[in-house]
Amino acid sequence: MYENNLVGGGAYAVFDGILLAADAPKNAATLSISGPVSGGTEMEISWVGDSGSTYTVETNSNLIVGGWDTFMSGIAGTGGEITITNIIGPNQTFYRVITQ
Repeated sequence: MYENNLVGGGAYAVFDGILLAADAPKNAATLSISGPVSGGTEMEISWVGDSGSTYTVETNSNLIVGGWDTFMSGIAGTGGEITITNIIGPNQTFYRVITQ
């Protein structure tokens, strides 16, 4: 696993060829990626969300060609950890979490 926090906020992690990225949040100190955890046919993506903030998780199969697709939106921050689950497919998938 390789991970890095980016200057100005945001972070990314690469685990078994899966890239997770978090854009710079409203308060960069409170958003971090603590997944994925691969188990069976599902993967969990977790982060700490600000209470009162709303998040969108997007996916992309190719970072060079094409754009990001919304996987889940309108995720309310609770001031604690937020976890979503996705089925692991046969193709490489990139994820990012965006603060709305």
